[in-house]
Amino acid sequence: MPTPTYHWHDPKCPGPRIEFEDHEPNCEIKNTCHLLPQCKIVPHCVACGRKPPIHDIISQSGNFSTIGAEPQGDPFGQLNLYWPSRSLYHGSADSTTSKQETREQALSKVYPTTLLPNQFRQACLSPTEGEDFGHARSTAMDQEDFPVHLTLEVYEVDNYPEYEAFSYTWEGEYPEKDKGPLLCRPVYIGSFWDVLMQTRNCWELLRFARLPHIARHIWVDAVCINQGNTEERARQVAAMGRIYGDSLRVVVYLGPDVVVKPTHRFPRRRHLDQFTASEARPMGSNGSVIDLDMEKLFRRRYFTRLWVIQELIVASKVIIRIGDMDVAADSIITKRLKNTPGWDWAKTSAPWFQYVTQQTLGTDPCEALQLVWNANCADSRDRLFGVLGLMNPEDILNRGVEANYSISSQHVWIGFFAHCLLRLDIFWFLTYAVGLRKSSQSQPIEPWIPSWVPDWTSRPTWQGFHRPTLSYEEVVDEISHAVVGRESCWHSFPSRGDITKMRLMSAKSGTPWSQGVTVDSKTGTLNRIRAIHLFAIPSTPQLRTHIGEYGVYEIDLHGMHQHIARQPREHITHKSKQPLYLVSQQPLDRDILPMHDHLYVLHTQQGLQFLILRDSEGPLTFLKSRVGPGYFNMTGHQNFRLVAAVLYTFLNLDAGVDHVFYQQTDYQPRSRRLSRFDLKIDPRPKHLCIEKLPRLLTGCQLIAKIRTLFNQKLKDNYRSHEEPSDPLNWHFLRADSSRYEKSFEWNQIFPGGKNWDLLSLCWELANEVIYSEARSDERLEKCFIALVEQKPRPVIRGGYVELRLEGAEWRYFEYTYSPPFFKDYNIKYSRPDWEWSIGGLKWSRVADKSLIYRHPQDEIHVRAPLSQILSMIRRCVHTDGIAKCIIWLRSVLDTDNLEDLQEQLTHTQRRFQNLKIEQEGFAIDGDVHTINIY
Repeated sequence: MPTPTYHWHDPKCPGPRIEFEDHEPNCEIKNTCHLLPQCKIVPHCVACGRKPPIHDIISQSGNFSTIGAEPQGDPFGQLNLYWPSRSLYHGSADSTTSKQETREQALSKVYPTTLLPNQFRQACLSPTEGEDFGHARSTAMDQEDFPVHLTLEVYEVDNYPEYEAFSYTWEGEYPEKDKGPLLCRPVYIGSFWDVLMQTRNCWELLRFARLPHIARHIWVDAVCINQGNTEERARQVAAMGRIYGDSLRVVVYLGPDVVVKPTHRFPRRRHLDQFTASEARPMGSNGSVIDLDMEKLFRRRYFTRLWVIQELIVASKVIIRIGDMDVAADSIITKRLKNTPGWDWAKTSAPWFQYVTQQTLGTDPCEALQLVWNANCADSRDRLFGVLGLMNPEDILNRGVEANYSISSQHVWIGFFAHCLLRLDIFWFLTYAVGLRKSSQSQPIEPWIPSWVPDWTSRPTWQGFHRPTLSYEEVVDEISHAVVGRESCWHSFPSRGDITKMRLMSAKSGTPWSQGVTVDSKTGTLNRIRAIHLFAIPSTPQLRTHIGEYGVYEIDLHGMHQHIARQPREHITHKSKQPLYLVSQQPLDRDILPMHDHLYVLHTQQGLQFLILRDSEGPLTFLKSRVGPGYFNMTGHQNFRLVAAVLYTFLNLDAGVDHVFYQQTDYQPRSRRLSRFDLKIDPRPKHLCIEKLPRLLTGCQLIAKIRTLFNQKLKDNYRSHEEPSDPLNWHFLRADSSRYEKSFEWNQIFPGGKNWDLLSLCWELANEVIYSEARSDERLEKCFIALVEQKPRPVIRGGYVELRLEGAEWRYFEYTYSPPFFKDYNIKYSRPDWEWSIGGLKWSRVADKSLIYRHPQDEIHVRAPLSQILSMIRRCVHTDGIAKCIIWLRSVLDTDNLEDLQEQLTHTQRRFQNLKIEQEGFAIDGDVHTINIY
C-alpha cells in the first residue's frame, strides 16, 4: 500500500504561492479535530485558491500503516521459496509480482522516482526564521507553531553533503494514551507543500530538529524512505547500516516529555558515564531536575524498539538529548562504564547498548538474533532485516542476503535458517526448531512451518534463543555426579568420570553431509541429507536430572533389539546397563514415540550433530524368519520430521564391548577376549568415534559369511579354552538358547567332509523343520550315505553304519573318535556309541579301550547305530548353525530350490544391503542414508 501523500493544488495551478492562516477559527469540526491545538497554522495557495483538506486526509490515513502490508504465509506445498538465493532451492520459480506494477503503485508527487541501489534521500528541514514562514509570523504567537516543512533531496552514496541521522520511536512513548489514527500529523514537502502524513512522534522529532536560522540536513527513515515501495524499502533497509554509519552523528530523540529547549543558546554537553554517576543532572522546562536515571532511561519505549539497535551500533557517535543536556555515548565511554564498580550491562533492560558504535553484534548471525530477542518490531520480518547490517559481512552481505519486503515472514525465516544451515554450517538453532508442535494436518489453514525451522511467531522462541554455553566436560561431570554416582549397578567401573562416559565423536568423513542438499521450494523440505542412522529409539527416555535449562535423559540400550523383536525380558541374562544420555532442552520423555523415532547423526565441520527424527512411514518394518535371526527392512524410509536436536550425547559402554576400547589403550587386538582388568582405566572422559561402535550386520554381510562358512573345511567349533573359530556370531542363528543342550563333532560322522558338501543334508533337515510331514528316515539315510566320502566306503549292516579307514589314517581316527583329553565345562559333548575293529576282529567300544599302534596296512573299521546317527543329525537344528542358516536363507532369499540357493550364495545380491540383522546387546546401523526432513 503506498504511503499516504497528497498533492492538494488544482491541476491547473500556475505556480504555488503559499500563505498561512490560523487553523482554529476556520475549523468546522473543532470538537473532533485531531490537529487542535498542535497544528495552529495551515498553508493555502493564493494562486489556485485551494488548501489541504487536513481532516479528510487524517480520516483516510486511519486506514494506512506506517509499514507496507506483509504478504500472507502459504500452506504446505504452495510456498514458492526463492529468497535469499535460488541456489538454496530445488524447483524455485520466478516471482509472479511485477516490479513495474509495484513501482507505479508506490510513486507520488512526494516520491516521484524509486531510489536506485547507489542513492539515498536527505531531508532538508526549513528553518523557523526562514523565508518560507514569512507570511506565517503575523498569525503565530510562537515559532514552534509554524508547520513542519522540508524538501527531499536525492544524492549518490559517495557524493552528498554532511547530515545527521535521527533515531526515535515511530509511535509515542505511551501509545495507549494516544487517541485517533496513527498517521495524524501533516509534514509538508517541497515547493508545493504536498502533505506527507506522519506519526505524532516523528512530527515532534522534526519540530525538535528544526534550527532557527539555517536549514538542517537530516536523515529520518519514515520520511527519507518511501515506505509504500517495497523495492525501495528493501534496498534502503539493507543500506541503513551505511547511512547511519556515514552520518556526522546519530541523535536520539526520546519524546517531548524528556526533551526540552535549553535555557541557553546551546544544550549542555556531558558523557554517558557522567550521567550514570549522577555527575550530570538534566533540567526540565520548569527548571527542576528531571527524575530520570539509567535504569528508567533504558525502560523507556525507545530502547525496546528493534530498529534503534542498528542505528546506534553502526553510528560513529551517539547523542541523547535528556532535558536540556546532550549526553554523548561511544565505545570508549561504554567500556569505561563497564569498568565502573557495581555496573553490569547484563542486568539492564538494554544489554545490547554496550556495543554502541562498535559496528557489529558478532560473527554468528544467529547470535545477533539472540542479542535482540526482547526488542519489539511491528513487522516480524524486521527482527531479521533490522540487524542484517550488524551481522558478519562474509556471512550475510557478501553472500547476497538482503532485505526483501515483497515476501512473507514465512518465506524470510525459512530462507534465513536454510542459509545458516546449508551455507554457514550453523546448527545450534535447531534446538529451537518447531519440531512436531505445529502440523499442517491439524491446522491446514495456518502458514506451514517446517519442523527444522524455529517458530518465528512465538515470543518464547526468541526469549530463550541463544547458543549453548556448556562444554562437554562440564556436562559429563554433571552426569557423573548427578546420575552415575547414584547407580549401584555400575559396579564394573566404580570410579565416577571414568572411561565409560564418552562423547560420541566424528571420525574423518568422506562426502560432506550437505553436499547436494537443497530446500524444496514448495514445501520447505530439506532434501537429500547424508545422515548416519544409529538406531530406532527402543523405549521412552527417562529424565534423570537437570543441568540448568537442559534435561538429561537416559535410554537403556542393552537388549534393545530383543525388545524390538518383542522377546520376553527374562530371556536377557546380562543385567549391566548400557545407557545412552541425551541432553536436550526439549521434554524428550514426553515427545519421544518409541520405535517411530530414530537417532541420526550428521558429520559437520564442528563435529557431530545428533537429531531425533520421526519416520513418516511409521516404525521400521521388523521381519522375523521362521527360524534364525530377524532383520529390519530399511528400504522406503526417507521422509522424516524433526522431533528434537540433541545438544550433547554420551554413551556408557561396559567391558563387554571390548573392541571399542582398543583405541583407548596401548593393547593391540588379540585372538583372545580381553578382560576389563586388561584395560588401562583413564579417569578423564574419552572421545569415542562412531566408526568404532559395534555395527549391525547387513543381509549381504551375513550371507557372505555364511558362504565363507560353507566353503571352508569343517573345524571343531568347541575346542576347550577357545572361542568359536567360524566367522559367524552364532547367537544370530540361535532360535532358542534354552534348547542349546549338547554338541557333537561332525567329523565323526562325515570324516574329511566340507560344509559346502553338506548343503543337501542341511536342506533336508530344513525341510523337516519347515514341513513336519516331510520327515523321513529313509530319505535322511539316503542323503547321509551319499554325502560320506567314497573312501570310507560306508555300508549299512544290521542297523549299524560301518566305515572303513586305512591303517595309515589311524592317527586321524585316534583324535576324532577317541574321548577328548580335556573337556570344556560349558559344553556337554554328545557322541554316538562308536565301536572299532581291526582286520575283522571282535568289535570293541571306543570308550572302553585306547587305540594302539597298528601296521599301516591294517584297516580300521568303525561303526555306530544308524538310529543314533540320524538322531544326532536331526539334533543339529538346535546345536549347530548350518541347518539354521539354511532355514534363514530360505526365508530371506525366498527360495525352495537348492540349486537356486547355491546360485544366490555364490552371487550375493545388493538388494540385501538394506536388511539389518538383529543381534544381542548394543549395536548401531551405522550406514549413511539419504533422507529428507520436512
